[in-house]
Amino acid sequence: MKKTVSLFLIAVTVLMCASCSQGADNRNGTKTKTVSDVLNQQTEAVTEASSKAASSAVNPSDKAKADVDLTELSSTMVYSEVYNMMATPDNYIGKTVRMSGSMAVSKGDNQTYYACIIKDATACCSQGIEFVLDEGSYPPQNTDITVYGTFTTYKEGKNQYCQLKNAVLE
Repeated sequence: MKKTVSLFLIAVTVLMCASCSQGADNRNGTKTKTVSDVLNQQTEAVTEASSKAASSAVNPSDKAKADVDLTELSSTMVYSEVYNMMATPDNYIGKTVRMSGSMAVSKGDNQTYYACIIKDATACCSQGIEFVLDEGSYPPQNTDITVYGTFTTYKEGKNQYCQLKNAVLE
């Protein structure tokens, strides 16, 4: 009986080791990704996003080509996407973003900050993204706006913030 159990355990162990080999085909017949494959893919994406962010000002004629167009999403999806942008900003750096919301103005120690604020579906919670206009003047507080710009991040002290650079109001 012990021999049978031992042989069974050995057979199971060999089968488990054989099924975990690198580059093994999955049930669909396609090659599975290794950790190196995923890391290389993410590195390429970050490099591409960084080069996009380094490019010059947003061209207003490219408005139809926003990478992330929040104006076409439901209020729940917009709120979720903005939350995602705040939680994982590196995934959005260099992408062009179009969003609609309410104009907010906040005065800091030596600077004034402008943001587009979006409320969720129940209008109880709000999130927003700071923006810096490429040119022109900022509308008054609580004005409904649509803003288009390039997503980027910056640091003040130990904190990281998100903003739309080279933004234009539509």
